[in-house]
Amino acid sequence: MKPGTILVLATTFLLTRIHRGLACTSGSIRLVGGTSTSEGRVEVCSSGAWGTVCDDFWDNTDASVTCRQLGYDSGTAFSNAYFGQGTGSIVMDDVECTGTESTLTSCIHTTNHDCYHGEDAGVRCTAATNGALILSRYNITSTSYYYGTVRVYYNGWGNICDDYYYNSVEANVICHQLGYTGASSYSRAGLVSYGTDYLFMKWDDVNCASSSYLSIAQCSYSTSIDSGCTNSNSYDATVYCYTTRIWNSNPFPGMIRLQGGAYSNEGRVEVYCNGQWGTICSTGFGTTDANTICKQLGYDAYDSISYISSYSNYSQPIWSVNMYSTSSDVCFGRSNSCPSSSVSSCTHYNDVSITCRERYSSTRYTSSAATCAGLIASSSPSTGTIIFYRNGVSSPSYYYGIVQLYYNSRWGNICDDYYYGSAEANVICHQLGYTGASSYSRAGNVYYGTDYNQMIVDDVSCVNRNYLTLLQCSFSTYIDSGCTNTNQYDATVYCYTNRIWNSNPYSGMIRLQGGAYSNEGRVEVYCNGRWGTICDDGFSSTDARTVCKQLGYSYYSRYDHLSLPGSSSQPIWSRYFSSSSSSTCFNSRNSCPSSSITSCSHSEDVTVSCSYSSSYTNTATLGHCNINDTTPTENDHNISAIEGTVGGILIPMIVYIVCCVICCVASSKKKSKPDTSRRPVILLFSNISESPTK
Repeated sequence: MKPGTILVLATTFLLTRIHRGLACTSGSIRLVGGTSTSEGRVEVCSSGAWGTVCDDFWDNTDASVTCRQLGYDSGTAFSNAYFGQGTGSIVMDDVECTGTESTLTSCIHTTNHDCYHGEDAGVRCTAATNGALILSRYNITSTSYYYGTVRVYYNGWGNICDDYYYNSVEANVICHQLGYTGASSYSRAGLVSYGTDYLFMKWDDVNCASSSYLSIAQCSYSTSIDSGCTNSNSYDATVYCYTTRIWNSNPFPGMIRLQGGAYSNEGRVEVYCNGQWGTICSTGFGTTDANTICKQLGYDAYDSISYISSYSNYSQPIWSVNMYSTSSDVCFGRSNSCPSSSVSSCTHYNDVSITCRERYSSTRYTSSAATCAGLIASSSPSTGTIIFYRNGVSSPSYYYGIVQLYYNSRWGNICDDYYYGSAEANVICHQLGYTGASSYSRAGNVYYGTDYNQMIVDDVSCVNRNYLTLLQCSFSTYIDSGCTNTNQYDATVYCYTNRIWNSNPYSGMIRLQGGAYSNEGRVEVYCNGRWGTICDDGFSSTDARTVCKQLGYSYYSRYDHLSLPGSSSQPIWSRYFSSSSSSTCFNSRNSCPSSSITSCSHSEDVTVSCSYSSSYTNTATLGHCNINDTTPTENDHNISAIEGTVGGILIPMIVYIVCCVICCVASSKKKSKPDTSRRPVILLFSNISESPTK
């Protein structure tokens, strides 16, 4: 037998003897079968005997509770008897910890099971890494807290001194690292009641150069603590974060998040592609890739890589295999793209998990949420898609910039020539979901950088400033010579930040949410004062076409059902959506129910991508499906300007004239040739019948 084999067997034997020597008291736990005391099969003492835990629903949250009970900071979950099969009883199944429990047996679980020892759960426990953050309230920490006293890990847990430097900028960065969009307030422990944790200060003079940073590791700090902070816990920094998650606020293709870890700097790596979060396969994944992921999230480097299976991600797609990175990459999207469909050569047992860390050095990355936006376009943008570009980045969250249009299977610019004016700028803003344009110009007059795209359309002319999409307007694909040789004539626009759907929404109004572009996403309809979704039961291509027509598009390019971020708390307002080939509005054949539909779930929410077709001309305008809308548009005939009164009742003057003519004709007994003075009356009726549908 080889000496190395003898050493492994001896180590395993000694560890087993050590674990067997632990006293079995009800609720106590031990780890068996690992190569160190910090890992192994989880065994729980129940009724005076050791038993195993079944891996059903076993994930990193459960592992972290287990490890904290054993004195560690966090843990990684393992399943399928990774550390060998146990013997005896299986004493816990369906374990679902929230992360706040102090013991494993305090977590939700059942003692009945349908398992065998090939499903024994295991863990690998670790200490937190430098730069980890967590919030504490009344001496209890939890990854689910969004306000509390700030704890930072730097060779041990401690607090941050709330001194001269600590303000809204630093508070925002702390909330970003915890996964929230920002801080609503900040203070010190002496002014707010979160309890006293009696930890020593770890960092002082924390100073972040930008409030858009993603982690505290990007900020400067001192480990020399001022005397004012050393003698009191009243100066512990606190923060109160907004509850909206960064990844639910305008996610972009190639956006990265970590999920299921004990802290926000660790967990399963997920990437946003094709409107849905998915995982990364371990095949071909290396240390350079891990460093790229961590740098995108604002950390200096990776600390560890593992490959685990989490039961919470089985329904997700796998978006990346053989990820490629260079040492200079700080974004997934710099050297990688989104596939058109989920990778089938991997399973979720090969999902990548990593831990990122802070490293005190002169190299500090300035990554923000926008740094990596725009590097990956949607896998298949539809004809007519619009997006804004600024200084090297295209982003669906921008409300001003150079206008980029997807047409004839490529991206290009719009020539700002004689026709481009306020009407065209307004329509562009409408398509992006804004109420209108505050200004417009050309790239040569405003500094948004140069995108080097070729011009793709010229002579864009919108006869109605209330149109909803740009390709409702006329245009030419022949580019004038003045626009072909320079990017100075790229059309630009600056939109108001008010959203159309927040400005007097009406019953039956439609919007698309959660997509990579404004012409795609989850279909939402406004009913009973709330936005809700549409169930895919009975939803057809005719219905998809109706949705797109209402939004100003001429056709749909695809429809599906995806559970996109943000829909779980919304009602479901429609099932068996009804349309005809001529329908242009939801409310032409559908009505709002009195309450949310309960026979569908949000995994059945309809998603649609709208497109342009030259075979159909759409003249839809703002509010054209609002049956109660009486606001005249540019194409409406100004009927309200000619009104009269009969018997004290206000009626249209055209009706008044008709009545007079009928009365006059009836009172006349003689026959004569037709009176031409009556013709304008007929024309007035003709105008009414031709007015645009509201």
